Amino acid sequence: MVSDFDFLSPLVLALTTLSNSQLDGPWWSLRADNPMYREARLAAIADARRRADDYAAAFGTTVAGLVEVSDLNTGFNGVAEMRAFSMAKGADDTPFEFEPATQTVSGQVTVRFSLKTVSL
Repeated sequence: MVSDFDFLSPLVLALTTLSNSQLDGPWWSLRADNPMYREARLAAIADARRRADDYAAAFGTTVAGLVEVSDLNTGFNGVAEMRAFSMAKGADDTPFEFEPATQTVSGQVTVRFSLKTVSL
């Protein structure tokens, strides 16, 4: 186990010189319980509500109530790993940066509302 990241880059470089070996990674991803997923999901739901209000207004109605909401599994349950970098066999002696890559979090939901006619 490597606990001092100062030694990680030289270790990785040394491993690339081993014959019949290949080194891939590292990969970085946010944990499934990261608060950013909740923020993205809530933003997607708020956007869906604004859009529903726009559609209702276009038809001369109003949003009456929520019928259904569902996640489209776009990263809320097990984000696909994102590569911070990849390393080819026989890499040069350039040190590696072991900082996590910037993560993009998005949310996509299906939301259905019922509409009611506006009484005059």
